[in-house]
Amino acid sequence: MEDALETMNDQAEERGAQLDTARGLEVDALEDGATLQEHLIAFLEASKSADEAYYEAGRSYGMDCYGELADRDETQSGHQYSETAVSEKTAFLEFWNPVAATYGLTERSSEEV
Repeated sequence: MEDALETMNDQAEERGAQLDTARGLEVDALEDGATLQEHLIAFLEASKSADEAYYEAGRSYGMDCYGELADRDETQSGHQYSETAVSEKTAFLEFWNPVAATYGLTERSSEEV
């Protein structure tokens, strides 16, 4: 359990670093650049929140080992954040892939992001 919690915490920290980078991107020259950036930030925020919620669910479960992990409020929050992240990732890719095609960059699928 400790290894899984550490991995989840590391993932949340990595998302935080990715968020900092995304917030600092210069997107003015891109068509719909601001919208692209908004969806990227929203996707990363929701992903980070999901990681943090799942971490808290695991941590609290590890402290008391009572009930089912899936029934914890934190787990349910994690699921909701994950759903938001998937939706925002899809929206981001709808803007990213045309930009990528225009500039000869790699287009991505949701499984690759």
